[in-house]
Amino acid sequence: MATNNSNNNTPKLIQVDTYTSGTTIWSKPSNVKYVEVICIGGGGGGGSGRRAASSATASGGAGGGGGGYSRMMIMGKLLPSTGVTVTVGTGGNGGTSITANATNGNAGTAGTASSFGYYIKANGGAAGSAGAIVALSNPAGGTGLISSGGVGGGTSITNGGSGTTPPSATFASGGGGGGGTVTTQVNSSGSGGSGPTYYNGTLAGGAGKSSYGTNGAGGAGNSDSIIYLGTGGGGGFPTLGDALGGSGGAGGLYGGGGGGGGGVNVTSGTFGSGAGGRGGNGIVVVVSYF
Repeated sequence: MATNNSNNNTPKLIQVDTYTSGTTIWSKPSNVKYVEVICIGGGGGGGSGRRAASSATASGGAGGGGGGYSRMMIMGKLLPSTGVTVTVGTGGNGGTSITANATNGNAGTAGTASSFGYYIKANGGAAGSAGAIVALSNPAGGTGLISSGGVGGGTSITNGGSGTTPPSATFASGGGGGGGTVTTQVNSSGSGGSGPTYYNGTLAGGAGKSSYGTNGAGGAGNSDSIIYLGTGGGGGFPTLGDALGGSGGAGGLYGGGGGGGGGVNVTSGTFGSGAGGRGGNGIVVVVSYF
């Protein structure tokens, strides 16, 4: 889907074309001098938690990595008059819930790349790993020309790791938080990675749930309307006993990683582990200067 905010009734200084889904052709405006392109890849989906029998260890799933960020200025005369193919990356799906005892979770899927022809590309974030009975590593963020996306939170036997934002936080989407783990007690889940910083402010990531209750889902990531970067979703809270594990929060638009689902151990019933959160979709923005 594309939007265009130019005004055809007045002389144009710039034209902004925004693409938020699918693949399409960007048409080169006449008399354009320079074109600035911003690409953000899709965020990775979080993994779901493990389901274990009563009193057994069940790790939450890892959060997905954030999508990469790329930006480039191109001289208009170098671009073809026939147009350029624009592809918008999609966020990865979260791993689905597990309903059988002694079964590891399902991994999420990686986000896909956003691109403007062969000129510029931003890769999608890595998928969150499936919850198991061991600690999970942190999935990488997608790479971009300006900044890589935030790293997703892994898990330990005591809690879920928080997603991160790289040092160049002004141009980075946040990674998803890891899901909480169950041992002989209920352990906390991780928060999503924060997003861009500007005007001395920080766009917060989705919250991870840290107390037992019926609302165990991790908070969704936040979206930024100025520089288009989203934060990571929070990790889902684990459950001890016969209850559904908390799902990971969805990654924010654009490119935030999905949170990992919480682990669960149960004595009976079909209560499932927490599902992983979906990664935020990518975006491509083309600014034409006349």
